[in-house]
Amino acid sequence: MKINIYWYVNNWVFDVDSVCEKEPFVSGSSELLTYFAKKLGILNPKKKLIEVTFDNEIFDSQKFELKWINSVNNGNVYHHIDSDQYGWLCPMLLHFFKTPPIKIYIGMLDLGIAPKITKLKRTGLSIAEIALSGK
Repeated sequence: MKINIYWYVNNWVFDVDSVCEKEPFVSGSSELLTYFAKKLGILNPKKKLIEVTFDNEIFDSQKFELKWINSVNNGNVYHHIDSDQYGWLCPMLLHFFKTPPIKIYIGMLDLGIAPKITKLKRTGLSIAEIALSGK
């Protein structure tokens, strides 16, 4: 599965067509994503659009592994062992998985584009798609 994340206000956020817009990563998750981006050598990650690939099974471009800890406040807490950081994933996790996976494997790709998120008009496109199209 793939989502595009971008920095908005004080958090990484993502869009899912017809489901959510600017859904923030909070409670440690934004910090984890920044850590992952920097670990991969993505320069100035908060000025980029980044493709995040994730799955409950290992895949070729997977670089990071999160382990499920527990359910809290309708979301789920995951731990990245190498950095000893924790992040809470909101209930939108269940949009991608039927149940919270025991492990989530993550890969990232720098799309090299700073999304433009000001003066957006309602077009039915996600913010990431608008940024890519230049509309």
